[in-house]
Amino acid sequence: MAALTPIRITPTGTAGALTAAASGGDTYRNSPTTYCEVDNANTVAMTVTATRSRTVVRKINFNEIAISDIALSVANAARQLFKAPMGSHTSGGNVSLTYSSVVSLTVGAFEVVLD
Repeated sequence: MAALTPIRITPTGTAGALTAAASGGDTYRNSPTTYCEVDNANTVAMTVTATRSRTVVRKINFNEIAISDIALSVANAARQLFKAPMGSHTSGGNVSLTYSSVVSLTVGAFEVVLD
């Protein structure tokens, strides 16, 4: 897996570029202000999967809640933003992404700077 370095988006703007999706998948550091962008320039839809880091989440005063991988369908010739939940899909602070195909698929991680 390739590690994506989140591009910082500041109030003055950012010129961030997407990179080719890695055939073995990609990871990026998750935070409350980090998201992923996927651009599918292929002629068919692609599936981007964020792998769960645990099978259940337990909250106080609630039963266990089952957790599944998140599968995001990106239409052909489309661009889509994705925000992974904190905790349930973050292992060691990172989100792991896999792809149904990497042909004509680019991806980037971005972090919004709030100061």
